[in-house]
Amino acid sequence: MPQLNKAGLLKAQMKASIGNYVNGAILMLLISLLFYIALYQFQTTNKTTLNIWLLVQLLLCLILVLLSVRYCNHFDDIKAIWRNWIEIPFKIIAGLSWGLAWVLFIDPDNLSSMIILNTYITGMLAVCTFATPLDQRATNACIFSCALPLIIKATLIGSFFFIWIALGASILTIAFYFFSVKLNKLYLTLLLQDEKNAHLIEALKTEKQHVEKISQEKTRFLAAASHDLRQPIQAINLFENVLASLLTQDNQKEILVKIKQSNQNLSDLLEPLLDISKLDSGIVKASPEMIYIDDVFYRIEQQNKVLADKHHIDLRCVSTSQQAFIDETKLLSILNNLVTNAIKHMGRKGKILLGVRRQKQGFRVEVWDNGQGIPELQQQHIFDEFYQVSNPERNRNKGLGLGLSIVKRLSKVIGCQLSFHSLFGKGCYFALSFPAQTLIEAPLTQTEIPIETSKQAQITQVNHQYYVLIIEDDSVVAEALNSLISSWGFKTQTANNSTTALASLKKSIPDIILSDYQLQQGETGLDIISMIKQQTKKVIPALLLTGNTNKENIKIFQTQPYPILYKPIQPEVLKSKIMALL
Repeated sequence: MPQLNKAGLLKAQMKASIGNYVNGAILMLLISLLFYIALYQFQTTNKTTLNIWLLVQLLLCLILVLLSVRYCNHFDDIKAIWRNWIEIPFKIIAGLSWGLAWVLFIDPDNLSSMIILNTYITGMLAVCTFATPLDQRATNACIFSCALPLIIKATLIGSFFFIWIALGASILTIAFYFFSVKLNKLYLTLLLQDEKNAHLIEALKTEKQHVEKISQEKTRFLAAASHDLRQPIQAINLFENVLASLLTQDNQKEILVKIKQSNQNLSDLLEPLLDISKLDSGIVKASPEMIYIDDVFYRIEQQNKVLADKHHIDLRCVSTSQQAFIDETKLLSILNNLVTNAIKHMGRKGKILLGVRRQKQGFRVEVWDNGQGIPELQQQHIFDEFYQVSNPERNRNKGLGLGLSIVKRLSKVIGCQLSFHSLFGKGCYFALSFPAQTLIEAPLTQTEIPIETSKQAQITQVNHQYYVLIIEDDSVVAEALNSLISSWGFKTQTANNSTTALASLKKSIPDIILSDYQLQQGETGLDIISMIKQQTKKVIPALLLTGNTNKENIKIFQTQPYPILYKPIQPEVLKSKIMALL
């Protein structure tokens, strides 16, 4: 626990006192004027003395204002002399000026003046007590310098009545003193608590910066690791396709199928990392359209039926006529993540139910399951990245623990509120609450969208005159791309930097450029494409490949004029993209 040091206490005392000098001056001025007006009407009052007393009060008020203006934000200029030569002397002078008012203007034969003076002194004692609660010495100086002149004068008068006044004033002074001591302790406790809170806030800021640094380092590591993993996986993908056309025996083909499946599992593990990077980069935007929720449910059932049957889980969607203006692709992704997550972590035979519930302000899409549920202590972490409740052995079939993190981010993108409840041993409940403006009451016209078959047909009918320039600095990936694209009937040439790429132009100008984005020695595929454009004076269709999923780079990719594919890329996807550029 931090201790209240002398320097910190002095600064707090100066800030409290000097900061209230103007308010104190205004209060002194008002009370002094009221006191002056009240006493001026009595014939026994010495008007000259009263005028001098008022001038003294005005001078004290002016001094307070000047001190506040000069030193309100410049405590260091007077901190060495402030308490002993400014604050305490001023409190003594002010207290005496109030206490002497009783001595100078008391009239034993005038009851009204005694009432006014006694009331005035009592009020001034209260002001002394509350004026400087952080500085007990200054408070004591003010209280006793205000009360002693009254007590001494009343005692000297000597009458029974004034002796009682002196006694009462003494008791009142002692009471105010002890009250000021308690008030001082209270304020010091609050000040200590403030200092402790300041230390805690500073510690939290430091810890937050530390966590953010770790998070940034983790992100950079994952991006680098993801990039390094995507390169060999990409090469394997491409070689698999070439190898498939060379194998003739069934047992060889079976082994290749297993290799493909294992490689696909690796690719599936990397895809959520790319999704997270895209969502964190802010480039993912909602594209709402008029949809039937029932169509989304149907696709969920079709896509997850095999997996659900494999785990002996009954997956059902309650039919609904609900229509909405929502991004269908992202809603499908959210529900797919929730359903597959429920299937993988069910841990027993069970049921998963999807449905829609209308509300006064919109509607909810709900996902229920009667699985194992999540322990209460772990529920706050389920949306954290890489957190898995029931996978201590890190079974890769259960993924990386990014599904619910993606769900949380996508929910914000499409503008719905994600809520979650779970009872351990009984199951989980997720709800996506959509606002009223997403509702569509008018019926939609469902139309069949014809499938474009002409381009698909062209995929297997490559004209041999097309020439593809492959720019890739990873020799294994370059060889795999060259073998695969050549097997499709294209003419190919490989290059690994700008020098070899420009040199290849002497042989022939490519019809398509296929380039990795990040090359060696700081070069990028965009740089080389631009150089080729300048040298050939032609705009050549280009396709960029990258294994870099850093969110900053993803933002850059979105501003480029060429399509980009993230490694690992399936051969059929690559082929279709190349054909689309022809």
